Order: sequence, then C-alpha cells, then structure tokens
Amino acid sequence: MSVVRRFTLVQLFILLCIFIITFLPFVAALFPVLIAVLVPVRLKVLPRIFGAENVDLMDAVGEAPPQTPEEEAAAAARASGKGSPAAPVDIATSAA
Repeated sequence: MSVVRRFTLVQLFILLCIFIITFLPFVAALFPVLIAVLVPVRLKVLPRIFGAENVDLMDAVGEAPPQTPEEEAAAAARASGKGSPAAPVDIATSAA
C-alpha cells in the first residue's frame, strides 16, 4: 500500500474518532484530550508508519505568504537586500 493511501486512512480514522466523540454527549468532554493526543501521535507513531522522512516532508517550512500587496512588496525588498527596515507604525488611541 502506498504512503499516500496509508496517510489518507489515518486521516479518515482520526476524522471518524472526532465525529464519534462529538456525537456522544457523555464523551464530548474528551474532545480536547483527543486533540492533545495528536501531538505524540505525530512525534512517535506517524514516523513508524510512514518513515521519518515522509512525515518531515508533510511539515510546513518557511514563512507564511504575505497577506497584502504592501507586505508582498516589503518581503521582496527584504529578500533582495534593498530597502530599509519597516518603519514603526504609530497607533493613535482615542479617549472615549
């Protein structure tokens, strides 16, 4: 079975667990526990199933993309080494 199919099966299993927990009112309080368990699963179980290299490839690398054209231009200027660092923004507060 390919790595992609195994990963998809694991995702479907986790999704199924989340739906079961949310549909059972007496178990709904355990939802945060399920989310917390995902961290050790990611660190210990997934590398054994898929291999550490494949799991590391699934992790995000780098910075998030800029949100606005101004941020994009500033990021391009920083990447090219041109331009000055961003000036501090003055936030005025009004007294009510």
